[in-house]
Amino acid sequence: MPTSFRYLAACALSVLLAVPPARACGDKMLIIGHDLRMQIRSASVISYAPPGSPFSAVAHAQAFRTAAQKTVREVRMIEDEATLRAALRSGKYDVVIADVSEAARITEILQDTPGRTVVLPVVLDGTKVQVQSAEKQYHCVLKAPGKAGNYVDAIEWSMEVKSKRKQWSKNTSRS
Repeated sequence: MPTSFRYLAACALSVLLAVPPARACGDKMLIIGHDLRMQIRSASVISYAPPGSPFSAVAHAQAFRTAAQKTVREVRMIEDEATLRAALRSGKYDVVIADVSEAARITEILQDTPGRTVVLPVVLDGTKVQVQSAEKQYHCVLKAPGKAGNYVDAIEWSMEVKSKRKQWSKNTSRS
């Protein structure tokens, strides 16, 4: 009997060691979102707020600055267009947050830059129609004033848009 018990124990142990560990329910979703979360945390953001622009007050508000700093690696405040152009030429920034009135001009500037920087327009006290129009054109919008969580969500969404553009670019270059 002791020999058959050892044989049975050895077989059970070898079966347990041969089976890969089971994952908990929902682990696949965590793995899928992990890459995007890492991109967001390592993102570099420009907050473009020229003096007197509607976004300037929001950009300097503590709630916005805290939310942005918690969400991404670097937030650079820029107040003049020459500095903005130089920063964008470096190609190291992922998102430019600016007032919706500045977004079209920034998009033009981005056409001459090496990176795939995304413009996140800010609609300050906008109507539903203004927000929808900006979303249609830029795919993501930051509505202000708002709660810190809304700012974080908008920045995360802009990084997702950037990620999708990158995928789309890869897919079209293969064709």
